[in-house]
Amino acid sequence: MRVDSIIPTPCLEQFVDTVGARLAVFEKRSDLQFFLVLANQQFHEIINPSASSGADQRLQDLFNRDDIELLEGMFLRCLETGLTQEIELSLESKGEVSWWRMLASSLQPASELAAAERPRVLLNCIDITETKRRDLNRERMLLRFEQAIDAAYDGIMIFDSDNCLEYCNHAAESIFGYAAGELHRVCFDQLIPVRLRAAHNDYVREFYGSEDNARLMEQRSPVSGLCKDGSEVAIEININKLQIGDQTGVAAIIRNITRRTEMIEELRRAAFEDPLTGIYNRRHMSRILHRELQRAQRFDRFFSVVMIDLDHFKRINDTYGHGIGDELLMSFVSKVSNCIRSVDVFGRWGGEEFILILPETCADDAVTATENVRKQLNSADAVDELYGLTASYGVTEVLRQETSIENILERADKAMYKAKADGRDCVRKML
Repeated sequence: MRVDSIIPTPCLEQFVDTVGARLAVFEKRSDLQFFLVLANQQFHEIINPSASSGADQRLQDLFNRDDIELLEGMFLRCLETGLTQEIELSLESKGEVSWWRMLASSLQPASELAAAERPRVLLNCIDITETKRRDLNRERMLLRFEQAIDAAYDGIMIFDSDNCLEYCNHAAESIFGYAAGELHRVCFDQLIPVRLRAAHNDYVREFYGSEDNARLMEQRSPVSGLCKDGSEVAIEININKLQIGDQTGVAAIIRNITRRTEMIEELRRAAFEDPLTGIYNRRHMSRILHRELQRAQRFDRFFSVVMIDLDHFKRINDTYGHGIGDELLMSFVSKVSNCIRSVDVFGRWGGEEFILILPETCADDAVTATENVRKQLNSADAVDELYGLTASYGVTEVLRQETSIENILERADKAMYKAKADGRDCVRKML
């Protein structure tokens, strides 16, 4: 708005002095410089405190260099167009920074601008310090919040109502193997293996339609994520609805549980497997023995147990070292595993002692099967032949009337020691 359209020029000085706003009038002179020709006390309070408060001062004497360029550009645009122009400036006084919205309005009608020798502009300064400080504080808080999110251990991803990614932190990029910025606008189902996408999309649709605002990780089973290189990663997901205006989005917190999954698998294997040979360990073989005994009692069936002890194995370890001993153990396990039935159960009982469970096998058939194992161990093999590895075998049959696992193991153990007493590398049975 042009000021002189509502205030006659002779009254302008009185208007500037009496109005509560911070006002000043600048005049453009032939040397293309702007001079302060009129200002109220409120205006002088915000400009360079070292300058005098009188009129007819150059713009350069009132403001800093960077501010001068902004103000001159605004004044020139105002005079060229006849339209009010606006900029924001920060001014420092006595160590305090304040922010101002500067409004420049022409003091001549647009038709008279070209003819005016000394065109003038009215500068209105509006204090926006509190608003600006709030904005800056908000920006600082947002920056800190973003830095905290980006430093988080878990991946954080925000999706819009179309399920497209709007934001993700560094951890999320790292989980899926992407570089910074590569995930922008990716749909989340692209980060799910193909075989799981249909179920995932159904789950997301159900979540949007539910009254739930969040689904915690503990409420879901672990899922697999699809990495950039095509590999899969075990993850847990916590999803939360975000309502922005009339749009509903989702924030997902994603945790890489690969290491936890590996540890669980290691614990599971430790509960069942012997760590060196990979066959069942003593604890699990005991479970199987109890299960087979219960089955025999219930269905009036039978099975056989074979106790196996490698001959002079301690001497081999002491002479050649545990590395050779471990190699011989692995060779022995491989040979036995290759010559028993799929229904037979083979496990390590401890040290160089092993146990073999033969379901639906009587003692005589168990002896025949064990002889096949013994012959397989004695077959040509560079490692076994070099160290002369043999074993002693004790066989016992388990009948329906059996009630004690300990008695069964004791008989098999006695049969095995009889084989040792009879010269080793042989099979003996005890009923």
